Amino acid sequence: MPKALVHTKEIADQIQQIKGIDLKGRTLAVSGCPNGCAQSAVADIGLIGRIKTIDGQQTECFDLLLGGGRGQTDKLAQKTETLPAEQIPRWFQEKFKTNGI
Repeated sequence: MPKALVHTKEIADQIQQIKGIDLKGRTLAVSGCPNGCAQSAVADIGLIGRIKTIDGQQTECFDLLLGGGRGQTDKLAQKTETLPAEQIPRWFQEKFKTNGI
């Protein structure tokens, strides 16, 4: 039985399948719960799974963290927002095509 709060493999697969984006050497860490076992706080882009109640429904969400130092510095990624899991692929499409993070 999985111990994660959210489905991390599915999100990672969806991100990898997005056409037209490239992480360009950036690290991406996807953790299934706030314990952060994937070390999301030191990645360039970190996703930390959590359950959030939205409109009365428990929903799989991810805290989005940006700007970790990859463990080479003492810099930790900063939480920028929390998104429902279904919105994560669209976030990657929009950010990588317009801002290049």
